[in-house]
Amino acid sequence: MAISSLGVDFLEKAVIDRIVDDKYAVLLVGENETEVTIFKEVLPDGAKEGTWLKVVLIDGKPEKIDIDTTETASREIEIKNKMDKLRQKSKSNYKV
Repeated sequence: MAISSLGVDFLEKAVIDRIVDDKYAVLLVGENETEVTIFKEVLPDGAKEGTWLKVVLIDGKPEKIDIDTTETASREIEIKNKMDKLRQKSKSNYKV
């Protein structure tokens, strides 16, 4: 069942910050980036560190999780652009 069909108002964006011991996923949820730890096995297929999610929270616990493909792609492009800028800045015009 997709989140949009749940009719729940408590929808938050979250990002997978890290995977711990290949067993737990640490999510940063909402604008305050509240840490929430869940079992890795409840993540949607294809989710990994850096993946953005749409999370339905009930009593502070994720009840439904979907990958936010649009946000994930947008953030990946943003990071790539920043890395490209950093790489260009690190190139020196002087040769030794």
